[in-house]
This record gives sequence, structure tokens and C-alpha cells, in this order.
Amino acid sequence: MVLESSIVHESCHIETRNPRRASFFIFNKTDPRIVHRPRVFLYRNAKSSTGSCADPVFVETIPNVTISIGRDAVLQCSVEDLEYYEVSWIKMDTQTVLTSLKHVVTGDKRIRVTNNNLQWKLHISKVEEKDRGFYMYQINTEPMISQLGYLDVQGNYE
Repeated sequence: MVLESSIVHESCHIETRNPRRASFFIFNKTDPRIVHRPRVFLYRNAKSSTGSCADPVFVETIPNVTISIGRDAVLQCSVEDLEYYEVSWIKMDTQTVLTSLKHVVTGDKRIRVTNNNLQWKLHISKVEEKDRGFYMYQINTEPMISQLGYLDVQGNYE
């Protein structure tokens, strides 16, 4: 069944930057389907884990982390209703993109990213003094939304 936008009264629209998909979807909350450009494709049972199609929402702020040199650090961001949006971790002082979605895009082998659909974690192993600074978790909504967390590196590893 293809739904026309004008007759879907409990819907919201989701955009995607994936060039293989149309840039416009209709999501019907009472009959969970996503219609991909009416008359073209139909995706059944496509909805978020919360059953909504709201914009992403930060659940809490990124806690600042204080860690000794040589230890492993984890910065964590919690977000609901991420849907199809892309996310990145960025080191602010150098404007270095560290991760994109679940992929590490920096050459630093100490960096990794994990997620469980609600929490996105940036892991930095064997922290060095150069790791000190602000880290941004960014979601590519329009306009872009983000949060900052600070990693403070102290002393020597014992």
C-alpha cells in the first residue's frame, strides 16, 4: 500500500543523505511503514527502537573525564531517536574527525568507537598528553547538533 503525503495525518518526514535512497520518506505511526518516494519502494516495519520518528535528542551531557597518562579513556554520548542520521566524534583543537558512524577515520590506532543504539563511546587507549582537550559528538541534522566533553590528562601512569 502506497500512502500519499496528503492523507497521512500522523506522520513525520525523515531525510537521508544516502544517494541510493530518495531524500524524502513518509513514516506513518499507526501503520509502521516507510514509503520511499510513493509508487517506487515500500519498506515495512521500519521504525526506531522507541517507535517514534522524532529528531535526535541528547539524553544527557557528555561527562568530562580526568585520566592519568597511559590509562584508557572513554567519552560517552547518549542520544535517542538517531534514526538515519550520521554521527561523528571530532577532536576540537585540531578539528580532526576521529570517527564517522561505527568507523574510525583517523590513522591513530589507539582510537575506537562502540555503540549500543543509545550510547556512542569514543575509546582512547594509552592516553597521551596530546589527547587533552574538547571532543565533540556531532549529529548531521539540519542544522547540525552537537555536544562537547572535555578530556583532562594528568600526571604519570603508575
